[in-house]
Amino acid sequence: MRSMGATRWTDALFDELAQQGDPPVDEVVAAHVRTADLAPRELFTNLTAHLRLPPTNRSPVIDAYLAEEPPLPAWADETRMHRGADFFDQNGLLIGAALFCASLPEAYAGARGARVLTLTARMVTDPVRRVYETAQMLVDAMTDGGLEPGKGAGYNDIRRVRLMHAAIRYLVLNDPKVAKTAVPAAFPSWCLPCGLPVNQEDLFGTLMTFTQTVFESLERFGVPASDDDAQSYLHRWCVVGHLLGLRADLLPLSLEDARTVTAAIRRRQNAPSEDAQVLTRALVGALQASVRLPVLRPLPPAMIRWLVGPEVAAIDGIKRDPFALAFDGVAGAMRGVGLEEQHHLMLRVLARQLGAAVLGSFVRAGRSGSRPPFTLPRALDQRVRSTRMGWSL
Repeated sequence: MRSMGATRWTDALFDELAQQGDPPVDEVVAAHVRTADLAPRELFTNLTAHLRLPPTNRSPVIDAYLAEEPPLPAWADETRMHRGADFFDQNGLLIGAALFCASLPEAYAGARGARVLTLTARMVTDPVRRVYETAQMLVDAMTDGGLEPGKGAGYNDIRRVRLMHAAIRYLVLNDPKVAKTAVPAAFPSWCLPCGLPVNQEDLFGTLMTFTQTVFESLERFGVPASDDDAQSYLHRWCVVGHLLGLRADLLPLSLEDARTVTAAIRRRQNAPSEDAQVLTRALVGALQASVRLPVLRPLPPAMIRWLVGPEVAAIDGIKRDPFALAFDGVAGAMRGVGLEEQHHLMLRVLARQLGAAVLGSFVRAGRSGSRPPFTLPRALDQRVRSTRMGWSL
C-alpha cells in the first residue's frame, strides 16, 4: 500500500480540497434542475421520489446517472476487500457502537460539516433518519459482496449517496434563504471562502471517522485491530471513497495516511458551534430512545464522552453528568487496582448491548411506515438478536 507520507498532507493541499466538489455529478444535478425547472428547496423531495415515479415520468438525466455502473478502481485488492468485510462481520456490534458514539459525534465537531447537516435539516427534523440511512450504507458496503458493481446493495447505496451529496452542494449554494457570507456567521448562512459544502476535504474527514475513529474506539474497548485487519478495513473503505468521488490521485490510503489525515482535519475543522450541539442532542435522543431500561438511558452520552474525549464532548455539548462521572470513576478505580482488562470487558459488554439495541430498533422501525426496511446480513442479525435476548437494554 503506497503512502503519500505526512509531508504531502499539507494545509495547502487541504485548502485546495476544501474548494473542490464532484464536478461530473454536480453537473448531473444542475442539468436535472434545469430540465425539471425546480426551485432549490424542491430538489431533495424530487430526488427522493424519483425512483417511485413511473418510468415515463422520471428524469432522463438522473436515470442515466443511476444506470451507470462504474467499475471498482484498478488498485482494489480482492483479498484485502474480503478481509475487510470479515473484520466487519466479526466486530459488527462494536463497530456499530463506535459509529453511533464516536464516528458521528466526531463528525459533528467539524464546524463546516455540522453546518451542512443543519442547513439540509434532515438530521434535526428527523433525528433517526440520517443515523438510520448512514448505518444502512455502512452495513451494506462492509458486507461481503456489497460492493459488486450494479448488484451489491452497498454499491447502489453509494451511487445514491453520491448523488445526494451533489444535491446538498446545489441546495446550499443556490437556496436564497441561505445567506452567503465572507466569514462564518450564524445559522442559516454559508461562508463561501471556507469551502464548498460536502467538499473533498470533508469527504476525506468522513472517511476517517468511519475508519481511524473506529480503530481508536476499538482500542478504547481493549480490542485493538491488528495492522493487517485495520489496513484491510481501511482498504475497503477507500474503495467506498473512490465510488463516492474522492480524488483518485489521493487513494488508496495507508494507515500512516489515515492517522495523518485524521489529526490534520481535527486540527483544521474542530471548533465550537451551535450546529454541533443541535445535532448531538438529536443523536443522543435517538440513541436513548433505543434503550429500554430507563436506568441505562444515560449510557449513550457517557459512552460518547468516553470514546471521543473531553474536547470533542465539550464541542458537542456532552456534559459530565453523574452517570458519566461514575463511568469515569469506575474506569479509574479498576485501572488503579490492576483490573484494566475487566474494565475493558465491561465496556465491550455495554457497547455490544448498545449497538444491538440501536440496530434492533432500526430493524423494528423499518417494518412499518414509509421508510424502506432496515436490513442486516444474516450473521450480524443473529448477533443482534442473541445479544438483545441475553440481556436487553
